[in-house]
Amino acid sequence: DVRARATAQLVNAFSTFALACVGTLVVTGVVAAWTQLPSVAALWQSTYGLALVRKLVVLALAGMVGAYNWQVIRPQLEHAGTVKLLRRSATVELTLGLLIVILTAVLVATPPPDMDDMPMSTVTHTAYPCSSSVALLPSGTPLPESLR
Repeated sequence: DVRARATAQLVNAFSTFALACVGTLVVTGVVAAWTQLPSVAALWQSTYGLALVRKLVVLALAGMVGAYNWQVIRPQLEHAGTVKLLRRSATVELTLGLLIVILTAVLVATPPPDMDDMPMSTVTHTAYPCSSSVALLPSGTPLPESLR
């Protein structure tokens, strides 16, 4: 089928470019998160971090659909029935892409956490008759009176 071969050629040509784009997005996303978040705990302790996690979850889902398209559907594209399957799968991937754009807009509108906004993390271990505490404070934070 001519249409199936043309689709296969187009998808094969686009796949390399798409992989390069995804790699670039991953690297720039990691760098942006590294510079915007004061700690790993900020991912679940701040509004910005939670918005980032939501985006990452949807991005991972889109990546899984894309990997399925690339590994399972792309090699079979020259068969007539596979183009219809690609259309359905691409619709799911594009819908997830639209959701990623919306979540990115929310993320951009959310201010990144400030070091002063991050709660102090403490761990207490008690082994009779002794007790010890460890406090993890953001850099430059004065030690609370209770821990002096």
